[in-house]
Amino acid sequence: MVEVPYVGSATSKVGKQLIKIGEEICPNTHIQIIPKPPRKISNFFPKKDPVPKNFQSRIVYHVKCSDCNSSYIGETTRQGCRRLKEHGAPQKKLPTVVSQPQPSVTTNTLRRSARNRGRVVNYRSMETLIEDDNINTIEEIEPYIASHSAIHQHELTYKHKINWEDWEIISKDSNSYRLRVRESLHILAIQPELNKTVSSVPLIIHPEGLGRRKPKVKIKLNND
Repeated sequence: MVEVPYVGSATSKVGKQLIKIGEEICPNTHIQIIPKPPRKISNFFPKKDPVPKNFQSRIVYHVKCSDCNSSYIGETTRQGCRRLKEHGAPQKKLPTVVSQPQPSVTTNTLRRSARNRGRVVNYRSMETLIEDDNINTIEEIEPYIASHSAIHQHELTYKHKINWEDWEIISKDSNSYRLRVRESLHILAIQPELNKTVSSVPLIIHPEGLGRRKPKVKIKLNND
């Protein structure tokens, strides 16, 4: 099979000439001409804007110290900015968006069926729902996570400054297990000083990870 760019009737003429030349050189060879359509204009231009590294997810990241050679390698399935914030990275303030005032909702403005028209419903405001929520907020949880981060402990112990601006993405993977394998391989290759663990998963050649089932075949060792 021979692919020939399709440019109209000229493609058919070139195809016939190639078949004729092939029969003259090797009569037993059958050449099949496949017209290939030209590339679209969209192939030369990206369809989507590139995603900034702070908003990319399922990545293996590398953070370095500005005052020494210490560094840290980690992986996350969430956005990079969220994971770095847990390490103690300062967050830039986003511009505030002025929201349009919403009209007040009353029982008179709501459409209700004839069956429920006479029932009294107490609509609770959003402020009341937030006050009644007993779950800890993100602002209360993040200081606890940052205090246990090896990067944050390095900052406090040695009074060093972490280069939060030039952190880099060294690998990506959509599969969570393969992402941890990639992280483990980079840790062994670079050997960052701030990593407390050598690998996140056992580095064994197995695409689906290790199962807990015992092997069916038992190997007996001969001590003789």
